[in-house]
Amino acid sequence: MKMQKSLPRTRSIQNLLSINNFITLLFTVLIFSLSFFFYTSNILMERGRISLFQLSTQISDNLGAELKKMSTLALNITYSKQLKTTIKSHLSIVEQHEETESHKQHLYRNTVGIINIVEEITGPYKTVPQVNIILPDLYSIGSGLYSMIQPIQKNTAIILSSYNTTAGALFYSNLHGDMHANQQLKSSEYPLYISLFKTIFDEYHKPLGILEVMQYADTLFSDLSMIEERIMVFDKTGVQIYPTTVPMGSVYVDIADRKHRNTIINFTNPISGKHEMVAVTEIIEPGWVVLTITERSRYLLPLYKFIMIIVIISLIILGIGFLISAMLSRKITMPLKDLNHKISRLDWTETKSSADLDNKTPSLSLKEVDELHITFQAMNKKLDSTLSHIVAEKTLETQSRLLALQAQMDPHFIYNMLATLSIMAEDGETKEIVETINHMTSMLRYIADGSNTLSTLRKELEITEHYISCTKIRFGTRLQYTAEVSKEAETIPIPRHVILPIVENAVKYGMDDNPPWIITLNAEFIKDHTCDDGVSINARRQWRITIRDNGPGFKQKPLNKLLSSMELCRTDKRRQLDFHINGMGLINLYSRLLIHYGESLLFEVNNLPGGAGTEIRIGGFIGQLD
Repeated sequence: MKMQKSLPRTRSIQNLLSINNFITLLFTVLIFSLSFFFYTSNILMERGRISLFQLSTQISDNLGAELKKMSTLALNITYSKQLKTTIKSHLSIVEQHEETESHKQHLYRNTVGIINIVEEITGPYKTVPQVNIILPDLYSIGSGLYSMIQPIQKNTAIILSSYNTTAGALFYSNLHGDMHANQQLKSSEYPLYISLFKTIFDEYHKPLGILEVMQYADTLFSDLSMIEERIMVFDKTGVQIYPTTVPMGSVYVDIADRKHRNTIINFTNPISGKHEMVAVTEIIEPGWVVLTITERSRYLLPLYKFIMIIVIISLIILGIGFLISAMLSRKITMPLKDLNHKISRLDWTETKSSADLDNKTPSLSLKEVDELHITFQAMNKKLDSTLSHIVAEKTLETQSRLLALQAQMDPHFIYNMLATLSIMAEDGETKEIVETINHMTSMLRYIADGSNTLSTLRKELEITEHYISCTKIRFGTRLQYTAEVSKEAETIPIPRHVILPIVENAVKYGMDDNPPWIITLNAEFIKDHTCDDGVSINARRQWRITIRDNGPGFKQKPLNKLLSSMELCRTDKRRQLDFHINGMGLINLYSRLLIHYGESLLFEVNNLPGGAGTEIRIGGFIGQLD
């Protein structure tokens, strides 16, 4: 007798659908929760990064504004002709080496005169506590917390040992005390100071002395103590300036290095082991670096709390979803059970003809598929319309940014010119003031004109000459500018504001070397009469502008970074629209010209051989001639 084989285990469709729906719903909730967590955490972290960087930038701007007050005061004092004359007179008296009572009285009156001039410039509302006129190898003449002649302090001499008095650039010290000021203060705790040094030159650019403008460190950093994030400030040599009392910069000194500036670093603190975000920004004029530090977990705490709520809600939804899926699966299987019930009741003796069965069997409907297709077509039309709007909005945005870029002007230039006008007004140079104001008015009117993004080479050169004329007011013959332009090149249509940013850079960075500072400009007009196949058909007109300076040139790392940014902008079309409204740097200029001229753009940045300066060459094709 053969044994009967056991039937395989079967499952009902209802149970199978219920379990599959539950598993599908479970995985859906898990995937959604994880996706939501990672997506939201990335958004929170990115917003945290942006917020942290904006805070660090605001701190840097505020510190820069305070330091700007010091530099403005320093420039006002060092450019005072009356002060220079009095110092020269004082030095001539000292060189007489007399010990008579008349000589001493004359020396005393001259010293008082220097102090009075400094006090007149600083004004009644003193923004700094102390101003010193340092006469090397002699002594210091002070005005503020202490006045009259004082010996040069040892720490001041150490700071000045690294200062190039011949160049005379603005030089910021690190934190230091002041013995003479402490003697005037009746306190057990003595303040720390930040000093700004600037060489005082005579009309022949010969050093007469060194100006020291002192400011309380607590005044500079007064707002930082109220910020929840940790703030640290380093000078350009990597020495911690703030906090002034708690030395903790050794952990972060590598982050304050120049290669990390103006970015955000993910950092694991080796002491606490905590994961931190550090925003690194730079104060350009003194070269200080500001670190704004916070823990990464701080931005995810709201998300962790929300995820716990989501988990609880998800469990409830899973239970409800299982019940709903069981009900839906039962509803789906009911027609099958009904069909099975009808089939089981069929009586072959009473079967109908196939034609009758076909007439009674309803045909399958694809209404849902048709509706889905119609919906897709409607959605496709909406997407096409939406994309058209997006492209139009992006085009308008690009035009707006271009107009915003051409409306910029370096605020430091305006501040310096206003300070210069103030000094000229004190000296009664009325004619020079009128000329300077006319130059500045022409520049501002041209920059504010947003009616067109194109101009002519002649107009661009005129605005550049206005800028040079304003700059020469401050530097005189130490700044030399020449332009060689062919007659036919003057009417070439070119984009606005393509020459002035390069000349501004040449003036700004070329002055790191000793004068004279020489800038030359050459503009050419070229006709190309050949095509790719060598047949002369149409002529293309090309303009080419070459600007050279005799400054120190680009350092290799910044030059490599600039060239790589230009290459990335050329290969990635989206970068052509990624302008920085707060800057008119070379990369912004390259991006603007790339939009106008595409692959035919000429844009070269090179250091001249032997450290003789920098050469920047730009150009593009205007079009074709019949």
